[in-house]
Amino acid sequence: MTTPDRRLLGRFTTLSGREAVWETPDGLEIETRDQYEVLRKAVLFEDVLLVTYHRQLGLMFFILQSVAITFFLAMMGILMSMGESLAGGIFGLLAVPFAIAMAVRAIMKVDVVTVFGRRSRARMQFSFRKQRARQIYGSLCSRVRQVQRQIEQEIAAAEVAPAMEAPPLPDLSS
Repeated sequence: MTTPDRRLLGRFTTLSGREAVWETPDGLEIETRDQYEVLRKAVLFEDVLLVTYHRQLGLMFFILQSVAITFFLAMMGILMSMGESLAGGIFGLLAVPFAIAMAVRAIMKVDVVTVFGRRSRARMQFSFRKQRARQIYGSLCSRVRQVQRQIEQEIAAAEVAPAMEAPPLPDLSS
C-alpha cells in the first residue's frame, strides 16, 4: 500500500511497538504499530523545530543481555557444583553469544536520528548502517532548511508588496 512518492527512511523499535518513518514531498510520515493498532502521524518540513543525531547504548538491551548471561552462568555454577561438568560447560558456552552481543553494542552503539515537530516526533535507529544515518541526517537538515527558507521568502515578499488603496466611496449625498 505504498505510494510512489513515499520513501522509507528508517525504523524505530521498542518493546511494545514499531515505527516506520517515510519521506513524502511535504514532510515525514510516521506509521506506528502498537500491538494491534496502526497510527499514522506526520511531521511537515515547515513545522520542524529540531533535527538531532546522537548515539546511545540502549539500557534495556544491556539489562536483558545481563539477565540472560546471569541465568546461564548461574546454571553453569549449579551444574558444576553437582559434578556435571559437561552440562555446566554447555551452559557456560550458551552465555558467550550474549556477552559478544553486549561487547559489539558497547563498541558500535546505536545511531538515532530524531526529528521534532510542533505536535509529533519521528525517530529512526541505525544499529550497523552508520553512514546511512549520517546521510539521512544531512538530507533531512538540508530539506528542512530549503522548505523553511522558501516560506521565509514568501512571507518577506508578501510584507514588501505595496498595499492596495481602497477605491473612493460613492457620493450618497444626492
